[in-house]
Amino acid sequence: MKPTAVFPKVAKDMYLEQMKWTVWYLVFALVIHIVHLYSSYFTIGDNTAVKGILVHLFPSAKVYMTIIAIISVNGFLSYYVGQGVTRRDFWAGSMIAALGLTATIAFFAVILTYLEYGILEMFQLSHLLSDEFLNGNGWLVIQYLLNIFFYYLAGYLIAVGFYRFHWITGIGFVAFFLLSVSALEWSEKYSLGLNVLSSVVVIVLFFTLLRQLTKNIAVKL
Repeated sequence: MKPTAVFPKVAKDMYLEQMKWTVWYLVFALVIHIVHLYSSYFTIGDNTAVKGILVHLFPSAKVYMTIIAIISVNGFLSYYVGQGVTRRDFWAGSMIAALGLTATIAFFAVILTYLEYGILEMFQLSHLLSDEFLNGNGWLVIQYLLNIFFYYLAGYLIAVGFYRFHWITGIGFVAFFLLSVSALEWSEKYSLGLNVLSSVVVIVLFFTLLRQLTKNIAVKL
């Protein structure tokens, strides 16, 4: 009889655990944004405006997703394999959890952005914000999703590189990550569509690499 896959439980547990950390990140980032918006009320010029929450969160979300992925690999891999979970189930569960985490962050960022615009418009303060997001389209959200998911996978890849190989090889994974970031930033300068396509290609590549690297990884129990 074929054993029952346990990756759904791994996905649920990892998603919920990482969401505990993510709530704190979102609260902290939101407070920083509100303080920045408040200070802008007194200092902003006629031809400048503050970016909305979605755009404002983007740089910090990339850093956060990279860090949380590194922590997750080092914290969860040994635990789950030690509990009898196969490496395949861990990989599948962690990827699903990462997708859920990415979607959740993007969802809250979009909702908070619309709320922000709505509240400021009620008080006739909408001029404080740039309309970069509202005048955009769904591609901006797709780009947001793909990019922060890419950074999670990048952090995951770096962590696996150091976990499985010597630290010198791990540095090579960091260099590969930086090269991938440069390629995505280069594509973004030309067009949004090219950036989205490049992100998809790199994500598929990272998916494949991570599956191969974790397939027979020696776990430190």
